[in-house]
Amino acid sequence: MMAKSFPNTGVTTGTAADRAALASPFAGMEFFETDTNKVLVYNGSAWVEVSDLDNVGAVSDATGYGTRVFTNEAARDAAITSPAEGMVAHLTSPTEVTGNWTLYKPASIRTVYNGSQWVNTTFCGSLLTNGSYHTNTSFANLFTGSNYTPPRIQIRVGSVAEVHIFGNFFGGGSGQGEITCAVDGIDNNAVRTPANSSFTYRTPSSGVRTAGSATWVLTGLTPGLVKFDLCARRIGGSTVEGAPFAIFARGLV
Repeated sequence: MMAKSFPNTGVTTGTAADRAALASPFAGMEFFETDTNKVLVYNGSAWVEVSDLDNVGAVSDATGYGTRVFTNEAARDAAITSPAEGMVAHLTSPTEVTGNWTLYKPASIRTVYNGSQWVNTTFCGSLLTNGSYHTNTSFANLFTGSNYTPPRIQIRVGSVAEVHIFGNFFGGGSGQGEITCAVDGIDNNAVRTPANSSFTYRTPSSGVRTAGSATWVLTGLTPGLVKFDLCARRIGGSTVEGAPFAIFARGLV
C-alpha cells in the first residue's frame, strides 16, 4: 500500500517502508505507520517518534518518556532505532546479563539510554558458596588453581557503575587477606572512587576468619559489556582463604 495523505488531519499513513521512501518530507509533517502503530513527526532533518500506540498508558518516568517493554535487547534495538537520551526500556528476558557459578540474574531488567548506549541499571550478581584459597601476594582471582570459579558478573554499563562485594575470608598462617574488585580482570585502582567504604577490605592480622563487604562507584569504565571480578591477595602468612563470596553490580547513568 502506498502512503496516503488525509488533508483534514494533516496526517500521512503507510508502512515504515512507505515513510522511508518519501521523497520530500517537510518540517512538521506527521506520519502514522500502519505496521508499527507509531506516530512520527519530521523535524526538518529526521523523523522523530512521538507516540507508540502499542504502549499507550505506559508509566512515564522523570524525563517524560514512557517505559516500553520488550523481550530482550535485540527486540528493543529493532523497535527503537533512534533512541533519545533518557529513554527507558524494560526487558523481560535479557540476554546480555551473564555470570558464573550461582548467578543472581533478575527475571527482568531496566535499561536507560544515556545518550550513547543502553545501560542496565538493575542489580545483577554472581554468588559462590564453596571455598578455596591461593598464595598470591598480588591481587588475583581468589580461586585460582582450585576447582572453583571466582564470582564474576558481566553487565552492560556506561562509564560509571556501582559495585558491591562481600564474603567470609581470612589470611592463613597468621597473615592477612585483602579483597577487592577487578574490572575486566585488571585491578586498576585509578578508575575507582570510594562510595561508602575503604577501597579494599582486609582481615585481622591474627588470621581469624571474618566477614567483610565493600561498595564502590567505579568511574572511567569503557562503555559496553564490562566484567567485574572478585579478587584477593595475601599479606604475610602463607595463604588467603574464603567462602562464600558474592559480587553485585549495576550501571549508573
